[in-house]
Amino acid sequence: MQEKTFTTKRNSAIAIVMALLMTAVMPIVVLADTALTISSPRSANSTIYTGDSFTLTVSDPDFSNSTTNHIDWTSSDTSVATISKHNGVVTVLSAGSVTFTATVKDGAKPSGGSGGTSCTTSTGYETASISFTVATSTSYGYQGTGGNTMYMTALNGSSITSITAGILYDTAGTTVVGYNNTINAPTAAAGTVSFGFMMSAGTNNFSYTNFNTNCVDHITIQYYDDEDETYTSYCGINDLTSSSFNSTTGVITISSSSVLVAGTYKITFGANVCGNNTSKKLGVPVSFIFDVVSSS
Repeated sequence: MQEKTFTTKRNSAIAIVMALLMTAVMPIVVLADTALTISSPRSANSTIYTGDSFTLTVSDPDFSNSTTNHIDWTSSDTSVATISKHNGVVTVLSAGSVTFTATVKDGAKPSGGSGGTSCTTSTGYETASISFTVATSTSYGYQGTGGNTMYMTALNGSSITSITAGILYDTAGTTVVGYNNTINAPTAAAGTVSFGFMMSAGTNNFSYTNFNTNCVDHITIQYYDDEDETYTSYCGINDLTSSSFNSTTGVITISSSSVLVAGTYKITFGANVCGNNTSKKLGVPVSFIFDVVSSS
């Protein structure tokens, strides 16, 4: 009996040792986290405003920057807000409610925006959604936060008859961080394009020299690249000039020296744009999306 007891204990000890050895040599398998989390500069379920534009991303780079998987974005109501399929760029259009959904797809992110027929849903990965309420922003008026404001009046010498105002807020939805407006009418003919605008401060005895020195480098034009689904630099530094000032109406006119072909563009007046008084600036970027059409 004593020998049997000893054998049992010895066998148990051997089993423990073998288990420890197997644990030491077996590889550790780490299971991938398939949960999808959306990162947004606007708080989920908050109110956003027409004219706003921002980018949604997936916080886990395994899903958004992979050669085996990518993200496709969809909007529940494209009349309220659109989102670029592969880049997550949101454009807010009209009042209502909207939900954006991210879905993991097989394969690397396709170039352009189509995705192709091979863009199939990956098995086992979650989708994720984020929702917003969209409200119409206040009517277009003078815009700026740094002691000066501006008001766009004309495109290519024609009075602007329709403009959709867009106010950009911080993530808390309380502080204005910029303006993203859309000029609906008129459109501009292909060629050099001029813009007429007024400023609320610094236009008494307006100086072309001062404006060109202090401001022109802070005004840029970008065109919308359909393939990349982004606005890309077109002309900017030293490519816009102050061409005239009407002392009666207070309208400043600037022109592009580059020829703009048919397409969609955005002109942005940077936060440092000012009149004669350099201490009174716009404070935040003020942008205007506009269309250029073929002159033929």
